[in-house]
Amino acid sequence: MNHPDKPAGLVCMKYQTHVCEQCANCRDPQLYCKHRTACPIWFVAKDGENGWGP
Repeated sequence: MNHPDKPAGLVCMKYQTHVCEQCANCRDPQLYCKHRTACPIWFVAKDGENGWGP
């Protein structure tokens, strides 16, 4: 847990881990993930890369 004072509102369905939006980053972006098309962590991380997210 990187930020114990922040709620970990995002869940990685592949690894069953919880993260906050600030720490949202796919652990294995090069590996296949059957959950990726609906993964909020993937979309938050991509929005951040594009300058749209946290």
